[in-house]
Amino acid sequence: MCRIAQIVTICGLLASATVASDDNALPAALQAYFETTDQAEKQALIAKARIASDGSVAAVADTLPNLALWPSFEGSSDQLTVDNGGGIQTEIVVTLPRGYDATRAYPLLVALCDRDDRVWSDSLPLDIVVARIANADHAGFDGPQPFADEPRKWLRALRRRYHLDTDRIYLYGHGAGADVAFAIAVMHSDAFAGVIIHEGTLLVPHWRELHPLLLANLSSTPLHLAWTRPDLPPNTVLRGRAVRLALMNQWIAQIAERESLPITTSVVRESTTASPEVWHHILQSPRMRVTAEPRRFRYPAQSQTRLLNVRRFSGSVWEGDQLDILTQPVTDRREYTTSVLEAKLHDLSVRIDGQTIDVQCPHCESIEIQLSFGDVDFSKRVLIRFDGKRRFSGRLTPSIETLLQSAEASWDFQHSACVRLRIGRKGSVRPF
Repeated sequence: MCRIAQIVTICGLLASATVASDDNALPAALQAYFETTDQAEKQALIAKARIASDGSVAAVADTLPNLALWPSFEGSSDQLTVDNGGGIQTEIVVTLPRGYDATRAYPLLVALCDRDDRVWSDSLPLDIVVARIANADHAGFDGPQPFADEPRKWLRALRRRYHLDTDRIYLYGHGAGADVAFAIAVMHSDAFAGVIIHEGTLLVPHWRELHPLLLANLSSTPLHLAWTRPDLPPNTVLRGRAVRLALMNQWIAQIAERESLPITTSVVRESTTASPEVWHHILQSPRMRVTAEPRRFRYPAQSQTRLLNVRRFSGSVWEGDQLDILTQPVTDRREYTTSVLEAKLHDLSVRIDGQTIDVQCPHCESIEIQLSFGDVDFSKRVLIRFDGKRRFSGRLTPSIETLLQSAEASWDFQHSACVRLRIGRKGSVRPF
């Protein structure tokens, strides 16, 4: 009997070891996938992940956020250099929370402000990573086209180096940095859970006409706008940055109220300073999960949303930082200016209504749709329309290979696409 009991015990231990080994097989294969650059090895690891997960794409997606892909750091400061191309580099000074633990995901605040600006720091949670951008002039509304995707390069570099919660990435700007931050928020709204603009504004030409067109991009991105109201003596000529900023921000507040945009404001007098408590709510909320994404953009690189990416663009591009618009005496100047600006900008929208995906993008010859779990029910038929025409009707099959390639491209392991489709205007639909 003792001999039999001993054999049973040994078999039990072997079975437990096998289960433990099986439990670790999937994370080990995924970890190795992201650590190697050899394409043949990557294909072999995809096959291992498929076996270890029993072919479950959902199981792989659930495992991705728990991988250990980030280095540990000694101390609380670091520096990162991002190559934007064209010989332009961005220096990012990073402050890590005390006791930074690379095994957990932290919220991130991207800050465009002077080193001397200390007001905003009082509002920061203790567990947040702060990335101060040293030179961001190219990212403003009037920045050159080759650098239109510069902010997304910053974010990808930060995600690769630090373990970040991609649902809690925030943007802060102060002064001249706030003007750039506002432009970034408008053109890359899907990247941020919330935005704080302190003593800045959306600085664009023909702002009374252009603000209503651009602010719609923020329909799902909360933004707090704080500024100082200048105290002007009677009969004072209305000039200077403070006056212009106040006028523009009051106009923005009116548009936000009229269009029900998630924009809050706070105004203080010159003798006081803004309390960081007024924007605490921005840093507490995760990124909204949206089913509709409108986007007006200037350059094709600014057309990317969470659900859609423009692959081939055929429209003209608004270059240059000056735009003179002349009107006839009998013409409504504001209406005519708005029509000119609408023609200069381009727009797209993607909406998911149940199992139907509607894409509107007049100047897009080819687009990419990226779907994650929760966007649609993959067990049911999906209908895709492109500019009103049906391009696809049927079931979409999530893929482990697509999921891993998407995660590697974005280094976002919380919302990687498991289905990616390329759709051409002439009707071709191809998974990739």
